[in-house]
Amino acid sequence: LSFIEGGKYFKPFRHEFFGTMLMIGATFSAGKWIGKESLRMAWTSHGLGVIAADYLGGGPHVNPAVTMSMWCLGKVSYTEAFVRVAAQLGGGLISFPLYHAISNAMDLEPFGGPEFNIPDDTKHATEAFLSEYVATMLLMFTIYILNWEMNFGTYHYLIKQSLTAIAIRSLIE
Repeated sequence: LSFIEGGKYFKPFRHEFFGTMLMIGATFSAGKWIGKESLRMAWTSHGLGVIAADYLGGGPHVNPAVTMSMWCLGKVSYTEAFVRVAAQLGGGLISFPLYHAISNAMDLEPFGGPEFNIPDDTKHATEAFLSEYVATMLLMFTIYILNWEMNFGTYHYLIKQSLTAIAIRSLIE
């Protein structure tokens, strides 16, 4: 996919693929592998993970919802959005088994999140959908405001990434 149009989208593909792998490793480990006993350490680890993964990954979207909103706003072309989402999914499909193998090899708690099984819990399906919808909407607003509406001067990148990390952690806690 990254070689479409003569390799025009190789860089976004690489940023999304490796950025997603870095983001999963750096943020899912907070509270599981790092800071398990300390909420402050988990939040700090998550924040530093978001900043490091974004910086080392070259500023990827890492979230298909972010990429789709950027396409809808005309910030990326349809082809670039397609390549980015494919890379995000690929990075996630590689990351979770990789980090699961690492957790098994090092006897660490495996990554995971809340599980939801519709046949066993039909009455909460709407609640789960609305929770994800509202969290995604708040994440988008955070990204738009911090990246397009605010300027923090010399330390803009560190401040906006720190505030983004706080928003993400607040939404998942």
